[in-house]
Amino acid sequence: MTEAEAKRQQQRRAWDAEHLRSIGTKLTPVELARLDAYCFRIRTTRYSLLRTLVLEELAAYERENRATLDAPRAAP
Repeated sequence: MTEAEAKRQQQRRAWDAEHLRSIGTKLTPVELARLDAYCFRIRTTRYSLLRTLVLEELAAYERENRATLDAPRAAP
């Protein structure tokens, strides 16, 4: 690896560490570490956890808004 490649790789790692994002939520590196530790503790992946949370929120929304969701739509 050339010196220029090594420098570019080092800059990329520094940028990645500073701008780390996860699951499209803009988590800080500390928050991401907390999330990873929690997922490890409950033996799941962050993507599986996110899927579960999203589906729970959708179900709660649908329960709360059942009458509105079931009502026929007005013609434009």
